[in-house]
Amino acid sequence: MAANDALATTKEPWAAGQELNVIDTLLFDIVKNGLSEADPNTTNWENSKNLIATGKIATMWLGSWAVVQMRDAATKAGGNPDDIGFMPFPAQVDGHFCTAVRPDYQYAINVHSENKPAARAWIEWFITKSGDAQKALSISSVKGAPLPSSLQPFQDAGVKFVSLSWAKNTTVLDIDKASEVGLGAPDYRQRVVDVARGAAEGDLPGIFADLNKKWSEAQATIGG
Repeated sequence: MAANDALATTKEPWAAGQELNVIDTLLFDIVKNGLSEADPNTTNWENSKNLIATGKIATMWLGSWAVVQMRDAATKAGGNPDDIGFMPFPAQVDGHFCTAVRPDYQYAINVHSENKPAARAWIEWFITKSGDAQKALSISSVKGAPLPSSLQPFQDAGVKFVSLSWAKNTTVLDIDKASEVGLGAPDYRQRVVDVARGAAEGDLPGIFADLNKKWSEAQATIGG
């Protein structure tokens, strides 16, 4: 999937129909409608596990790696770990829900290693025999291996698994830096949240117009 690469040439990533517009509109609507936590300025990771485990939080925006931790919290709280599941992003593309697949860790053998056979043997054991993927409820690197139980509903519902392309990420990062938007930083989405909850002036169209202006100007400077 080329969503990230497209940012290198998309002049207005927050225009209607664009991925960032969909994502940030959802965030704005959640906060605006009072569906988020009362205080978005504080966080407590360990306590949040207990809150979702006991039903005080309905959903959390996390990767599938968190399912094991949340199910463990449910068990410790005396609840049912099977109450914890995983869902795709709540927006459809061409009638399908999609979920992005990305590696948790990447394994390699050092070209200068004097123990390449041993290193290769360890990687083969870890991937095929250690059971790590099954324990972590992650997608196995072994071709044809079944999906973990937490993702079986995705397969049953026809959710599309897509891998993001990062071929143009250097250009995207250069544009992002020049624009001072900060795609990977919390600042601009903090503004979305603050406007939605009435803690800052403005509206969502104004936020998007400002972001599009910054991005397009930076893109022209970088030459994306």
